[in-house]
Amino acid sequence: MLHKLEVYKYAFLTALFIAVLSMFPGGQTPKVSIEGLDKIIHFIMYFVLMWFLIQANIKQVIIPKLKGRAILISTIVTVLYGVVIEIIQGTVLVGRSFEWFDILANVTGTISGIGAFLAVFGKPEYYIIRRCKSNIEQ
Repeated sequence: MLHKLEVYKYAFLTALFIAVLSMFPGGQTPKVSIEGLDKIIHFIMYFVLMWFLIQANIKQVIIPKLKGRAILISTIVTVLYGVVIEIIQGTVLVGRSFEWFDILANVTGTISGIGAFLAVFGKPEYYIIRRCKSNIEQ
């Protein structure tokens, strides 16, 4: 069973990276004077998480019906993950606060991740077909 979850390793590592960075106390993070840099970082992190999560949900074999809903499920998981982290920052962590613009940056990164995935691979079904063809050619 564990080897079947291996397709999620990059998504999991990205989510872990996001959680670790997000849970640092406010005074522990380096101060950068570039306006909006934190929003750009949010955008990039959730873009990458979305990219890896779509791929993992398409590749997984545990729940076959998930493949057809990979983008929808990945979007829900990624957006909820970002919202939960923001809530934790606003309620539990010292020196951190809840910011709507962080959530907006997360959602924008998520949507851009979908767009990039579709631009590169097309619909998830085409991604599966391309992977099958490349495996056959090898």
